[in-house]
Amino acid sequence: MTEEASTSLQDSSQLSIQPIDGNGLSEIADKQEKDVCILDCRQQGSSLKNATKVQLPHVLLRRLQSGRLPLSNLSPKLCEDGEGETQIVVIPEPEAPAGSQTAILINALTKQQANRQIFLFTEDVEMTLSRHPSLRAPQPTPTEGIDGVKTPADEPMNLSFLRFDALRIKDLAGSSINITPRSKTNDKRQIFPVQILPYLYLGDAKTAGNKELLDSYGIHYVVNVTSNLENFFEDDKRFRYLRIPVDDNASFNLIQFFPEAISFIEEAEREREGCLVHCLAGISRSVTICLAFLMFTRKCTLEEAYDVVLGQNASIAPNFHFMGQLNDYEHLLGIQKSAPPPHSPSCSAEQGPLHCLTPPASSKKNDKGLFY
Repeated sequence: MTEEASTSLQDSSQLSIQPIDGNGLSEIADKQEKDVCILDCRQQGSSLKNATKVQLPHVLLRRLQSGRLPLSNLSPKLCEDGEGETQIVVIPEPEAPAGSQTAILINALTKQQANRQIFLFTEDVEMTLSRHPSLRAPQPTPTEGIDGVKTPADEPMNLSFLRFDALRIKDLAGSSINITPRSKTNDKRQIFPVQILPYLYLGDAKTAGNKELLDSYGIHYVVNVTSNLENFFEDDKRFRYLRIPVDDNASFNLIQFFPEAISFIEEAEREREGCLVHCLAGISRSVTICLAFLMFTRKCTLEEAYDVVLGQNASIAPNFHFMGQLNDYEHLLGIQKSAPPPHSPSCSAEQGPLHCLTPPASSKKNDKGLFY
């Protein structure tokens, strides 16, 4: 990073951001590894040990800039109620002008992490690693990929297997469904199950294990987005399960499971059954599947789909690595943001992307209250 860019980033902050070089980083990393949070904003280059890659899609970058994305989404070390001992080191992009990801991140840090010491790395990373090899991250362990082929965990995924032609993209004007958004509350967590569409519900492990609750909603299709939670009612022939065996961390590529999940949820719609998508807490993995479903079947952008789900459940917090995969998925689908309709006096500025939810004129309800 150039000296001018570094100075600009430090000056753009209301609070003091201290510069740090490779020697300083090595010193605090060796002595206080547990109390150091390294945020690496570079798009490429060698990885630093214990660093968190910050490569936010635009939807999350905008939320970070507006203060709507908690920094704890980037690293648990940045929890708002955490102790002030944690030192934060930002590894900037090679060129980081005003408006860059690095500048937005530093601005957010100075506002949300005022009780912590914040450093801006000013040295070339490759030069630092040549002098301090202990700072270099170990090579990623190969992970099992499609058809048993092992690939490095950080290698870009070959997406040709998604077979988009095998899945039907419904016509936007005739496929969207209308539901009434939940009223806004001060509760950080809404009551599960959360209705996303009349036949699509978001839930957690507790929801998935409550047969009486599932029956009351007409839910007999269940997408289990965990590797270790049981399919609670497999012995009941009324229930159908799809397991997506992933953990909530950066090494898993959820995108490879989207086609099967979408087909399964659409089958529930055809059978006029409700479908629950759940993980352990109902805020990350399961949310990612619901977002992908809205994007694919409703032609919503990621931001539009995110706003729809957020409007139904205030506690969603998808792993930002999964959000990056959804951003890639948006590009694969070729979805572009539609122009907003003109506002009428009766329109609220708080309204979400209604084209994702508007029902076809011919929609009817069955005895379970589901549109078909």
